[in-house]
Amino acid sequence: MLSNPLALTAAFIAGSGSGALLTYLSEKHGLTKVSRLPKITVPPANQPAGCDARFVMKALVIARDPEMVGILSDAFRKKRISTQQCSSEKAVEQLSSEKFAAVVLDFDQLPGCDHVLQNLPGANKRAVVIAVASDTVAKAIASRLGASFILERPLDPERLRNLVTSAYGRMLRDSQVYFRLAVELRVSLRRSDGKLLQCTTLNVSQTGMAINTPAVFTVGEAIQLAFAIPNTDIFVSADGKVIWDDKHGKAGISFECASSSADKAFHDWLHDHFHMNLETKSASDAQQVASDNPPDVARLLWSLLCILSLSTWLCGATSAGTENAAIHLSGHVRDRHTGKAIEAARVKVLPSTDNAIWGTDGKGEFSFWLAKQEVNRVEIEAPGYRTVSLAPMTGALGDVQLIRESADGSTPSFVNGTNASPLMPISQAVAPAIMTADSGPRPSGRGSRWSPWYRIGVTRAPAGYAVSRVEFWLSGDGACGRSAECRQLGSNDEQVMWEFRLHGHKEIGAPSQTFSVAHIRVIFRPR
Repeated sequence: MLSNPLALTAAFIAGSGSGALLTYLSEKHGLTKVSRLPKITVPPANQPAGCDARFVMKALVIARDPEMVGILSDAFRKKRISTQQCSSEKAVEQLSSEKFAAVVLDFDQLPGCDHVLQNLPGANKRAVVIAVASDTVAKAIASRLGASFILERPLDPERLRNLVTSAYGRMLRDSQVYFRLAVELRVSLRRSDGKLLQCTTLNVSQTGMAINTPAVFTVGEAIQLAFAIPNTDIFVSADGKVIWDDKHGKAGISFECASSSADKAFHDWLHDHFHMNLETKSASDAQQVASDNPPDVARLLWSLLCILSLSTWLCGATSAGTENAAIHLSGHVRDRHTGKAIEAARVKVLPSTDNAIWGTDGKGEFSFWLAKQEVNRVEIEAPGYRTVSLAPMTGALGDVQLIRESADGSTPSFVNGTNASPLMPISQAVAPAIMTADSGPRPSGRGSRWSPWYRIGVTRAPAGYAVSRVEFWLSGDGACGRSAECRQLGSNDEQVMWEFRLHGHKEIGAPSQTFSVAHIRVIFRPR
């Protein structure tokens, strides 16, 4: 047993599990008492609540009643709203520096609450206002100054929680108006002198965007802009105005869409990402809550039985099982000269009998699992670059830098994510137009099973254009011909469509289910 590392690992796991169970049982009484204490999420003054990624909105409670603050904080936390507390004297200053979805004022115990409501800064004028006011005069003042809800003492904890729940929908709608999505989109800008600039976004909102730009703008300058909504064939054209420029390659633009249908499609796309953001943070919050609550004895006993079963299995593992262990290959592919990520670089694992190829994503990243005995050498290539061959000692390959083949260092004449021409309105296009789409993360089957078939495509060539070339690849764990099946369903000016399905893993150490993203790029030529 001492010569078998798997058996040693199993014994250590079993011992650790037993120790954890005994520790829990000995401390159960103390844990029970602690778990009954109310959870108050009011952050200390030197730690802003907004720094916790689990929360999607913030509420400001202007009160000093600890019971009320605790109940409200708990109710807000369950809706992923963080709580900050301050006095009425500092409230206006704090409201001027941060955006809050809700503001709670205790008219009963704090003077100056009417002054706070009268001087709400512009960014917080749409905040949901909850006033605690028991006498008739205070109620009238709060109502006249626009309080959304008015409560009177004695405070009922259940009513406070229900009030937060009923106000949540309104807070969510108002929060979406100010939502900014961090995303890199290619944007064409036309200045008043007719000069055309190609830029990329840092973030976008319903009526504005921050951009990386090669030029310096004047605040107030009028421009025209155009960009494509990802994974669609919809172009957004808009009139814009520069609202700030840092003179170092970044600028802010407010804009108004010229087409109501394109404006609706853009808002719908933002709306989807807003709720995806909520779901992601909700899952993170659920994991945190689970980690905060100790499991009961039955769960621990069941876990210990599972650990003991695992130990038995590990002790009986053979050398053949060890040979089937998995290795996780990952890294970043970059241009050695510019440092930019290379999208759609091809990663090959040798020796290979199926010529499977893994692709990099828009950040130049690759990440996939293989049986360890399959990996002897890794080759990474991209059109216009010299091939790099590596003999990995571990799966983490880090930054892989590719050198251009051209002697003068000029950009090679291929199309990929680092040098593709930005999508432009057809009226401005003077070169082949490009449409791209990606499927988003798609789960594989589990273990030896396949996922269902997924589809991805681009519809309708732009007017005056015809399909010239189609590129399809997978990033993430899947590789067409190895752990994925990929096939083209159609390629014409009306529709380019592919479908794919993904296989799970059964190698030791690899997750049974992984994720991959399909990418499609269609290059159109003028007719």
